[in-house]
Amino acid sequence: MYILHNILKSIKSKLRTLNKEVYSNISDRVIEIKNEWEAAQAHIMAGDVNSELLTKSRNLGVEYNKLCKTEWEFCRSKSRISWYKDEDANTKLFHNSMRVNQSRNLITRIEDDQGRMIDEYEHVKLTAINFYKGLFAEQNSTINKKDWLDMITSCRIEQEDYCMLQREITRSEIVACFMAMKVDKAPCPDNFSFEFYKDAWSIVGESVVDGV
Repeated sequence: MYILHNILKSIKSKLRTLNKEVYSNISDRVIEIKNEWEAAQAHIMAGDVNSELLTKSRNLGVEYNKLCKTEWEFCRSKSRISWYKDEDANTKLFHNSMRVNQSRNLITRIEDDQGRMIDEYEHVKLTAINFYKGLFAEQNSTINKKDWLDMITSCRIEQEDYCMLQREITRSEIVACFMAMKVDKAPCPDNFSFEFYKDAWSIVGESVVDGV
């Protein structure tokens, strides 16, 4: 892990320089190239057609699409970093995410045991409570303590599975786990995303495996 830490530390300054070169003023560059492309297309539409202008328009279109993709990647990475840093903190981002989750998880209607739809808040709450009270009461009335304990203790894994869980993790399993990670997830505590680890696996892969 010490070796991996030193490798990541040594390349951070180079990555910062690369980041400035690639992503500096990216939104302004997108607007600028778009305006140039639209101006070239306007000349073509006006009848000013020549091979040089057509080539310029085509190249500007390719460059515009490339910059749009770069801008999208930059915004995506920036949002993930903000989420990692501020998601659990007492910030505006945290409270906004909480409000979204609450609105998504809010139960506004529920069906009772008579098949009636309940939409009043207090009645929805009582219907849910009564349902689970009845559910657990029925379980308690039909299962005694001995049967309950027997049921719990009978749920054991097989010896073969136990041995599999106790064995050492192989290098191929560690690599497969890293490669299965989605690249657009929030970065790790070291601020390096899984996309970085995948792209730079030939450089940091062995140190990552040794660290695990």
